[in-house]
Amino acid sequence: MNWKGIAGALVTTVLTACVDSVPPVAPDHSNVMPALISVAQAKPLSYVPEVPNGSSFYRPIHMADMDGDGRAEILIGSWSTDRIEIWKYDAAQKKALLVQQTPAFPYDIHGLSTGDMDKDGDLDILAAIRGYGVFLALNNGAGSWTVSNLYPTYAWNTQVADIDRDGHLDVFASLNGGAVVILYGEGDGTFTAVAGPAFGLTMSINLADFNNDGLPDLIGPDMVLGRMMAYQNLGGRVWSANLGPSAYFPHQLRSEYTPSALDLYGNGNLDQIAAFFTANSYVPPMSVVIFEGMGAPASPSWTPRILDVLPYNGFPLGGADLDDDGNLDVFVGGST
Repeated sequence: MNWKGIAGALVTTVLTACVDSVPPVAPDHSNVMPALISVAQAKPLSYVPEVPNGSSFYRPIHMADMDGDGRAEILIGSWSTDRIEIWKYDAAQKKALLVQQTPAFPYDIHGLSTGDMDKDGDLDILAAIRGYGVFLALNNGAGSWTVSNLYPTYAWNTQVADIDRDGHLDVFASLNGGAVVILYGEGDGTFTAVAGPAFGLTMSINLADFNNDGLPDLIGPDMVLGRMMAYQNLGGRVWSANLGPSAYFPHQLRSEYTPSALDLYGNGNLDQIAAFFTANSYVPPMSVVIFEGMGAPASPSWTPRILDVLPYNGFPLGGADLDDDGNLDVFVGGST
């Protein structure tokens, strides 16, 4: 069963508007040029649409093996119930079934991620809640959850990694108003909150190692500053100055999805996918830009390159191998 087909079908807004692949402009990229993929292109690739629940408004989506059987479940946040639902594919019935859900959060779920935050062997859930902050749903097993508020500031996105390499999972969260916070885990479900590097406003910063030193760095678009931002993790909970390019994109530079920083060309450098509007915010046309990673990992740099200009409002953006050909593709959502 193709999980990507199920995951896409669960979301009420899916990929739209077929656009042609963009020819390469650099010879060394000719064999791995990313192409924008749409639903119209994806259907012939054995994707079978399924809509397990058409009565709920869903927003964030995540994949994780919640029951430890070696197969990923779909976690998806419902704005209709304010709960995170867990859907599992049933091979006998050949469809996804709702097998579990968390208690209700206080408001809309913007983002979610997973990790074993208390080291009890079960995956826990981190949720970014509109207007209320970062929440942790500790997995007690057998469908029982303990929900707590880790940081009470409007949050857009959460990601989990051992950022300081102390053996405990940490949480990175993008907050409303431009701040970011890193909640350093103590390994028992408790955290120490430390302000992260400076941003204007971001919904989708990636935790990714862009200099290959084994430490997760921060990279992504900044909506207010209009720049791609990149901060190197120097260890010891210390970050570098911004290493991103100075190129300025004034209208809503963002991606609204992670991972949106990937090695698109297979050259060992991370590239950042983003988009911006040509004139006013949210008014098409919208340009898709790739900040192409260049140089040695020890001294990374990025050069922006326009991939395409689209006649509609298209978010989120991200990258994945959508057609199983071994090359990463760029996907774009959209609305009119």
